Amino acid sequence: MQKSNCTVKFFLNERVNVPLKGSPIYCRITMRRKKAEFATDEFCQPKKWDNKNGAPLVRSNRIKEYLNFIESKIFEIKRELEYQNKNISAKILKAKYKDQSSGKKITFLDHMDLFIEHISQLKEDYGKSRISKYKTTRRYFTNFLESINSKTIMIQDYDLEKIQAFDMYLATNIVDARTQKLIGRNTINNHHKLLKVVLNAAVKKEILSISPYSNFKLKDIKTNREFLTKDELIAFNKVELANNERFDRVRDIFLFSCYTGLRFNDAQNLRSDNISIDSDNNHWLTFEQAKTKQMVRLPLLKPAIEIYNKYEHLRKSTKKIIPKISNQKFNDYIKVVAGLAGVTKNISHHIARHTFATTVTLSNDVPLEVVSNMLGHKDLKTTQIYAKITDENKVKQIDRLNSFI
Repeated sequence: MQKSNCTVKFFLNERVNVPLKGSPIYCRITMRRKKAEFATDEFCQPKKWDNKNGAPLVRSNRIKEYLNFIESKIFEIKRELEYQNKNISAKILKAKYKDQSSGKKITFLDHMDLFIEHISQLKEDYGKSRISKYKTTRRYFTNFLESINSKTIMIQDYDLEKIQAFDMYLATNIVDARTQKLIGRNTINNHHKLLKVVLNAAVKKEILSISPYSNFKLKDIKTNREFLTKDELIAFNKVELANNERFDRVRDIFLFSCYTGLRFNDAQNLRSDNISIDSDNNHWLTFEQAKTKQMVRLPLLKPAIEIYNKYEHLRKSTKKIIPKISNQKFNDYIKVVAGLAGVTKNISHHIARHTFATTVTLSNDVPLEVVSNMLGHKDLKTTQIYAKITDENKVKQIDRLNSFI
């Protein structure tokens, strides 16, 4: 209306008809082909509505004046955001309008949309993976509302009872795409933790006086983190895959992380300029972790250097250190490689990181503090999760003691 990149229109939701009132009038904001809609809390009889102009047929009445007010208010908010050089979208304009028009009242989903839009601009603090997790939690929450026949809920109405209901919904309805089983307690807790962050933001904005999660305690279940033993790691190295280039590359991607401790995305993002070679021919890997934004400087072990050298011909065109592949395809193929190697564990890429921490470093007496630095952990307690005492290490320590006795 006022600018080509943003339009505000009103329409009747004729699927709903309230006796004596008619159908509810909705407002639709469109910006850069993205739409956001909300109910105006006004009604009009369909026969008295002008679909073409999106307004009542009556030339001048209270409803028409109110709709004009809504439109002008939305563009006023847009101009203010432009002046402040802030991010603008249809969802943001909708949420800002509803926030201003109802005091501190705002729907849960509108607040979450604003929160996601905000963190999407903080690329130094929030990576794509982190933002994707918030969007997944939002999707689950939307499905939860539908399951209780509610299209929306005010943020002030998300109380302990609703938290418990959402918790039960997650536990009985959400299936893990990888295992095809219902998600576990720790995964459920992760969704709650994200919502806690969203609600804490509402407290800071004084939309809420206290977070409803203050009375809801999360208890993670301790899990055993799988890793490859020394023999299983040798089996992965020795399995013959020369006749299948795809499986051979997947095995190399996996082993590269077994010998460096890198997460999947970090390994995939490595480029030629992340590797440097010093005067003693030591290969150094320097990069910023996508998850923590922590800088890591790591000397490469010989097996990792061999994999690095193996793909020199690819680097000339792709500039990538290891072959490119999607996480989903990798995890599908690595299970086949594991079967060929005679490894019966349920293998995924993250087991490579556990293997580096446990079998490659800690079991070979690398100090915990050094391993923590290699993994890019900010807190030593995080590394202690990986500090498994393997059978091989037990025997090594007994042999050491026997030499003193």
